[in-house]
Amino acid sequence: MPPDEGDEAELASDVEYTGSVDWDAEWKKVVENPDSANRPKGKYKSQAETKAIKTLNKGIRAVDDKLADIPPIEVPSWNSIKGDWKFWIGVIAVISVLSSVVGGMGQQQMPDPQSSYYI
Repeated sequence: MPPDEGDEAELASDVEYTGSVDWDAEWKKVVENPDSANRPKGKYKSQAETKAIKTLNKGIRAVDDKLADIPPIEVPSWNSIKGDWKFWIGVIAVISVLSSVVGGMGQQQMPDPQSSYYI
């Protein structure tokens, strides 16, 4: 339930500033010359943004640690591959598919002028 107007006035009168700085005068100085205020450049990050960045960095560190545990892939030597018949069948299949793709790239499907699409 929102506070009543009387409650707000009572709360405001209970808190009294007892410092030696006249904040109204300081604020007028800032308003008159906004470039004189020593404020950090850029945009402030909210607590949610800061927490999200920390969580993201923690996740990145965890992934890096897991990737360091993975053993490197061993590539077989050329001498062991060139004697394997499965390797050469694969090479022939790749050459066949690539040649058919390249051969079919320049062709267009043209309709036969003698055929009719109407019944």
